[in-house]
This record gives sequence, C-alpha cells and structure tokens, in this order.
Amino acid sequence: MGQRPDQSIILSYQECKFCGSSDGFVFYDSHGYCYHCSEVWFGQDYDKALEDMHKMHWTFRDDKTRVPQPDEYFGFVYIITNKKTQRKYIGCKQYWQMRHRKRYKPSNWKVYTSSSKELCEDIDKIGKRNFKFEIIQEYETKRGLHYYEQYYQMKYHVLTAVLEGTDQREYYNKNVGGIRFYVPLETYQDPTYRQVMSTNGRKGGAPCQGPYKVTFKTGKSVRVKNLKSWADRKGYGYQALYKIVNKYIEKGGYERRKHKDIIGVERVTNDMG
Repeated sequence: MGQRPDQSIILSYQECKFCGSSDGFVFYDSHGYCYHCSEVWFGQDYDKALEDMHKMHWTFRDDKTRVPQPDEYFGFVYIITNKKTQRKYIGCKQYWQMRHRKRYKPSNWKVYTSSSKELCEDIDKIGKRNFKFEIIQEYETKRGLHYYEQYYQMKYHVLTAVLEGTDQREYYNKNVGGIRFYVPLETYQDPTYRQVMSTNGRKGGAPCQGPYKVTFKTGKSVRVKNLKSWADRKGYGYQALYKIVNKYIEKGGYERRKHKDIIGVERVTNDMG
C-alpha cells in the first residue's frame, strides 16, 4: 500500500468501488484514490470519463500485439464478452462508410459497441471496463465480411447456446446475418446422443437407476441409487448430469464435464462402497 498523505486533506475513507477494500480508499474534495489498487475516481461519471480517454477499445482475440488496419481491410468480425456474466455477442463492423462503391469516410468502428440494444444497455449500466471487445478477423471485401459473420454466428450457435449449468442464453444475438428469429427456437438434439440414451433404457432419455457416484468441487462424493430422484430433490438438472455420465458434446463443441458444484458423475458397479 502506498504512503498516505497529510490526514488534514482527507475528507473521508470509503469502500473502494474497484477492489472493495474498506480502508484503502480516501476521498478528497475533487477526487478519490485507492492506496490498495491505485485507481482514481473523479465522481459518478468516472467510467464515462475514463472511456473517453481510451476510445479505441478493440484488441485481436488471438494476438494482443496486433493492431487493426482499416487502410488494408473493409471491416472485421468481432466478439464482445460481458466479463461479469460471460454472455457474448458476435457481429461485424465496416471500417468505412461507402458511397457509390467507394470509401466515403471512416465509420465509428473505434467506439462501436454493437447494434444490440440489450448489450448496449448493459455496457451503459456497468461500464466498458467490464467487457472485452475482441476482433476475430479482418476481411478485405463486404461479401467476405458478411459471410464470415454468419459463419461464426452459426458455428457458436448464437441463438440456442446457453451458459453451462444454467438456462441463461449465452449470446445477446437475436438474429443471424440480419435475419430476425424469434427465440427460443426449437432445439436440436444430436442423433448419436439420442441413440445412446435410448439404448441405455429410456427412449429420448437416460437410465435413472444407478448406482451413480457424484463428485463435488470440494472433493466430496456421494453414492446415488436413482439419479433423477436425487437431482430433483437436491435442485440439480438431471439431464445435465446424464450428459456428464455420457460425455456428451454440446453444440458449442465442448464436452459437458460439470454442473453447478458437481464436477463428476459416473455409473458404478453394485459391489462398490
């Protein structure tokens, strides 16, 4: 912690809005300063003032040393991530406004925060510091830009994907390539997964009878005779637990490995203790 100034010029001590410390943030007549995290606060408009000083918020997702090249490319496909909730948005942005198929003037790409009303409201509410603005790739032509915008939107299932272990939609997107869809859409279940579930004893589902071994983050494990009954009683999603058992691959390409505080579910033989 840094050295404190003369106590006579400190108006009060407050909880730091950035790191949460209760004794490191001091408030003067014009600003505040935290001696724990070194953040400066200039009043309620601090976030807006800070963002005005750093207007260009884009970095490349795969190379943080790379810089945008608007003179070489037509535009870019991007992903914005809410660092608090992990919700995301995938879209595209042109570097230039066009007139008669020629570059007319630069767009507002440096400070662009998407066309999503919901996302922009969240940015206004909690500030840009709580979001990641990442460029996936730049493209030389308009057709390339819009093709790959739709490619990445479909690849990551922006209209149907949910945050792991919840029913919350993972993406802010409400359309693909500008075509409006009304969510929720019908969900698609992998035929292979459906077949596995059927052969295990229940059409379209999975066997309830165990025994099963359920392992928690703490390292503790319990033995369960009927997984569905136990999950319903304890407030877990039994379908999510069955996916862990069967190493189910979700639409986003990841294997289901955990659910809430559960990190493992396996079927065990009856002679295990």
